[in-house]
This record gives sequence, C-alpha cells and structure tokens, in this order.
Amino acid sequence: MPRRKCEADAGCRKGRQCRAPIGLAPGGICRPPFAPVCENGVNVKNIHSRAEVRWIAGVLKLFHPGHDVELAGVLRALIDGDACNRSDARIDAAVFEYDEELFHGDVGRDVRKTDALLCRTDIERIVRLRAGCKPFPVDPNCGARVVFVCTSSRNTVEQLRVTADAMGCRFDIHEIKAAVATGDSAFDEISTRTRAAIALLGQWYGHNAKRIYGVNGVRSRLWKPNFVEALEGIKTDLCGGDVGAMCKFMCNSVAAAIAGPNAALFWDGMERLKRDFGISGKSLVTFMCDGVAAAIAGPNAALFWAGVKQLERDFGISGKSLVTFMCDGVAAAIAGPNAALFWDGMKRLKRDVGISDKSMVTFMSGGAAAAIAGPNAALFWTGVERLKRDFGISDKGLVTFMCDGVAAAIAGPNAALFLAGVERLKRDFGISGKSLVTFMCNSVAAAITGPNTELFWDGMERLKRDVGIS
Repeated sequence: MPRRKCEADAGCRKGRQCRAPIGLAPGGICRPPFAPVCENGVNVKNIHSRAEVRWIAGVLKLFHPGHDVELAGVLRALIDGDACNRSDARIDAAVFEYDEELFHGDVGRDVRKTDALLCRTDIERIVRLRAGCKPFPVDPNCGARVVFVCTSSRNTVEQLRVTADAMGCRFDIHEIKAAVATGDSAFDEISTRTRAAIALLGQWYGHNAKRIYGVNGVRSRLWKPNFVEALEGIKTDLCGGDVGAMCKFMCNSVAAAIAGPNAALFWDGMERLKRDFGISGKSLVTFMCDGVAAAIAGPNAALFWAGVKQLERDFGISGKSLVTFMCDGVAAAIAGPNAALFWDGMKRLKRDVGISDKSMVTFMSGGAAAAIAGPNAALFWTGVERLKRDFGISDKGLVTFMCDGVAAAIAGPNAALFLAGVERLKRDFGISGKSLVTFMCNSVAAAITGPNTELFWDGMERLKRDVGIS
C-alpha cells in the first residue's frame, strides 16, 4: 500500500525524499523518472524523464486539439527533437525543451543550444519550460521566437496549464489528462525498447555490450527503430568487424545520424567518402567526428561536399591530408552559415601569412576554424598580425604556435588579456620568438586569459625566483 500520494502527479524527481513506493502504475503514485534496471550488467536508464515525456504528450494535444494523442506521435516528436540539435522534442516547426532545475541550474548549455536553434531557418518557435529555473537573455532580434514558460509546479497538468496560457492555446483538463496518460505509456515503451536493445547487444557482442552502451550518444538512442541494426552495419561495413574501431568511430552526431530522419544521407556519405575521396577503414575512423557526421546528414550536406572538393582543388588537401585536416570546427565551418568567411580566411592564410599545403593541415584546428569563420574573425586576424609584428611569430612558427586554446583566446572576449600576457612573457621572462612557440599550449592560453590569471603569473614569478627557471 502506498504511504502517500505524490505531489507531482507521478512526474516528480523526489526519489527517496518522496516516501511513496517505487514502480507502481500511473495515477498519482511517485516513482523516480529514470528507474534503473539491470540488463547484461548494465544499468538501463531512460534518457527522457517521465515528467518530460508526459509534458511533451500534453503539448502535442495543445498543438493539435482536434486529434487524439497517440503513442506513435509522442515517440515521433521525441525522435524529431533529437534530430534537431538534440532537442527534447519537435512538433511541426516548433522545438520544445523541458528544463528542470536539477539539470539546468547552469544556463550556459541552454543558452548555446537556443542560439544554435535560432540560426535554423526551419524553426519558427522555441518553447522552454523552466520548471524551477529562471529564463535567460536571448538575442533581442529573435526574442519573439523564444517562449519561456516559467513555473515552480512539478505537477504535469499544472505545467501544461501554464504552457497553454503562454502559447495562447485552448486548455481542456480532461483532454490534457488523457494525453498525459499516453505520455506515461510512451515513457514505458521507451524503457521496454531500451531493455530489449541492450539484450540484443548482449547476444551480439557479449562482454563488449557494456563498452558499446557507454559510447557517447548510444544510450539515448537505443530505443529508436533499427538503431542496433545500424550499429551492426557500422561495425561490419565501415570498421571491418572490429568492435574497438566501431567504438572509436561512434560519436554523438553519428548516433544521431543513424537514428534520425536523414539516415540515408549518412550512409550515402560513407559510400561517397570511400568512392570519391579514398577514405575508408582506419582513415574513416580517424576522419569521423561530431562535425562531419552532423554535416553529411544535415540540411547543408551539399555545402559540405562542395567544401571538401574546394579543399582539394584550391588548397591541395585530399586523401590522408584531408583526414588530418578535418575536425569539428572545419566541418561546421564549411557547412555553416559563415562558410564564406572560412574560405576567405583560408585564402588569407595562404596569401598573407604564408601557410598552405602541409602547413595548413598542421595549422588548422577546431579553434582556428571556428575563429576565422566566427563573429570575432577580425580579432583573430588582428592577433595574428600582432604575433608576427611584435613577437616574431609567423610562417612555420605560427603553425606550431597555433592550437585550440590560442585561437579561442585571440578571437575571444579576453583577446586583450591574451596579448597582454604574451607581452608580459616577453618582457618579464624573456620568452619570445621560438621559445614562445615551444612554450605556448592550450593550458597556457587558458591560464593567461582565465579567472585565475594572477595565480599563473605568481607561479611564473616563483619558478623564476625560487627555482631559477626563466
């Protein structure tokens, strides 16, 4: 017998704090949203919380009041959301995010995802339920596209009442309760499918099943149709039957691609890399990253392929060089809205800085690509000019000097701090030219521009004074 009713209408996250027993049927009895189950030595957890799926089911009813909410419709909304910048759900041209205080206290990730969604032309509205969380600032030019639904309630029906008010939708409590019940069924279906998928992984891969389950992006998509079969295709067709290579090949965007609506684009891309660019086997495992997978299975796939051809035609980057050159930042740049900035930057590096061919391959990193194609590209070029003029770093020296941290620093909000730091290294410690090239790395770049920069300089002074290192 339950000791008490759950205050959250079976959608809370109180766990142990709520003294009602675990695992009873819907209808007001509390149960943890991720209720783990052990399968083949793996703790199986549903990546979507029960509260989240119940709310999404209710939102479907608000959006389509004339239709009954069906289990397949709820699952489709979740799948479409995952394919849209890994959002919680997508319904028509709107994206929905369930932000609960327990997981969304730090708004940085929410801000970045919202900014990315606002860059998409196929998304008209972004609705974020902030359950116990405050809203955050958004670009005032796009503010009308973002709807914040703020509530302290953990009751799903009450959350949907507030959502209906914010979106201007009709609210019928009886219809909403029926939709929420379908959300319960959808959550249970996802859990059942996940357990079945892990059992299948155990049959196919034995002790390696746990390793595969731990690959980033796999756990959240095991329940999706044909996902496990797609994993087998990657192992057999792309990785020569090597489970270890498959685990290296997999990343969040690969998992999203093979589970998304554009899976055919992904597989066509694999064939094209092999046929047109000679990239397969171990080279393909090295080549693949989040940015590449997202690009070849995304709406701008044509831009990516045109970019790869341009790298070969204009900069002599192909084959093994292309495998080394490619990274998240490059893939995102050549297939993104600022592709023109990237290509202008590549030409400028070749023309003005003397970096081309093999040097270009070594020079480029995720940070450099993001910098020359980002909103602060002018800062990056100013920094490169100053490195050459004031510190004697250019050509091959600049190639060695550059890394993600340096690129982010000279094109970031603390660019002045970075350049002042480099000046201090030269003035106070005699580090410049070739010595500075050897000295610099991601950590140094982060230290001289970060919140603990004074600690770094104190450490440098102590090394010089007490240890005699200068």
